[in-house]
Amino acid sequence: MKLIFVFLGIVLYLNCSHSQTSYNVRGEFATQSNGLMYSDKDMKVLRYIVDSLNLRFRKCEFNREFFSYPQGQACTVEFESKTNSLKSVIEDLRNSIGFYEILKKYKQFIKGVDSSQLISQYSDQSFEGKLYFLHGTAGKGYDYLSFPFDQVDKSAVKKWAYEYYEKGEYHNEYSLDVHFFPDGLSRKRIPSAYSRLLEYVDCMIDTNATVMLAGYESKQKEITSLSTLTDYIQSKLKTPVDSFDLMFGNLITTRQADYAMKHLGDDAEFMKKLNEVTDECIKAVRSDPELERLAEAFISEQKALTLKRSRFVMGQCSQDESPRLHALDIAKLAAESHSWDIFLRSHLNIMNDRFARMSDGSYAWDGRKTYLKELEELDLNIVDLMLGLTLRASNLPDNHYYGTIWRMGWALTESREQERFQEAALEMMKNKELDELNRGLIFLLYSTYLYRLEDTNKANILINNFKNSAGEFPSSLQPYISQLKLPETKKGK
Repeated sequence: MKLIFVFLGIVLYLNCSHSQTSYNVRGEFATQSNGLMYSDKDMKVLRYIVDSLNLRFRKCEFNREFFSYPQGQACTVEFESKTNSLKSVIEDLRNSIGFYEILKKYKQFIKGVDSSQLISQYSDQSFEGKLYFLHGTAGKGYDYLSFPFDQVDKSAVKKWAYEYYEKGEYHNEYSLDVHFFPDGLSRKRIPSAYSRLLEYVDCMIDTNATVMLAGYESKQKEITSLSTLTDYIQSKLKTPVDSFDLMFGNLITTRQADYAMKHLGDDAEFMKKLNEVTDECIKAVRSDPELERLAEAFISEQKALTLKRSRFVMGQCSQDESPRLHALDIAKLAAESHSWDIFLRSHLNIMNDRFARMSDGSYAWDGRKTYLKELEELDLNIVDLMLGLTLRASNLPDNHYYGTIWRMGWALTESREQERFQEAALEMMKNKELDELNRGLIFLLYSTYLYRLEDTNKANILINNFKNSAGEFPSSLQPYISQLKLPETKKGK
């Protein structure tokens, strides 16, 4: 038994080690002769679809109003005591005793006070009995917070939320973090020019589309027609079953698939059985790589795409590229089968590095790259798309696609439209009609872009210009503008 675990450990190690490829300048994916991830044939199909979408986009009615997340300045007070349970603080909160009265009454228990943070509630609905918030600053970014529903003031003007921890096995003292909102939380209408950016995202990325049909914990149903197919291939092969493949749960072994690809394309009985298994797997939302390969070769790209979307791939380590390779396969098949919405979401997942991994490390991020060039070659409005993917609004449709800001800032350093992005981002940060959270997110996008520019001379000029004009920006951004500087690792470049 011990030997089996050692063997499995070696296999997992080799899987991750194999992933540590010598990255080319465009990341871990070998490029086509055109320098892109996709072939000329795929790009031709995609350009045709984009042309059609642009016609549809021009017909979109830009009359929707969007509103920011409810937000306001927060003052976070940390209370701590080894002997006092601090429950009287909670009771006073519930009895609407004022902020300053609570600070004065319990000053001996105050461990720290932070009044620099913005807090935003990004859902009016509770999920699993909790309300969810973002909190942070434009300089350091924004983190998620969640509070049980009964730990948030639910009055019309939300004044506080708290987190309470009992003294016990995991805590050496009683602790209470209270987030006060002295001016409550309020929404702002997003200016119409920026509402168009949000609408552009939803025009280009169908909110009804979902890339994956199966999740990590999807139950795998038995495929009753499978044995008739594999037995048939095996009868032609006349060799023992490849047990190594089967131990990893493969439906069809690599040896069986290789034989079928070479010898059974004209075999009517094989084709009948393959179609039966494919249809049953699609219905059961189950698949594996060899079945997908056979379906793509002998049935249709559309069914092969559905099969691939029915198989969830989890990376085994930070340098395991298998989830991204799977997404690349989905994107290619989506292009070939004219499934634009699946293509774009899948490509954006690659660009935003949005995959599940058992562990992840920053040392692997640089090799993955962002692959903005492929989208720019399709003549998409990249600047509007990236800005739209950055903005947040409280009344966007479910399944609206949000970008990962630092990945998009990095991606924009590859754009042909850097000047337009710089002008647009600076204008948005200056616009006091745009809510503070969205201005902060644009600041994070722009600062990441500056840090990632390969031309350090250009980056330093832009940073100095930004600092010299700091007075033109809202006071909430000025301290972070004045602190901007290139990371130490780039200064010598």
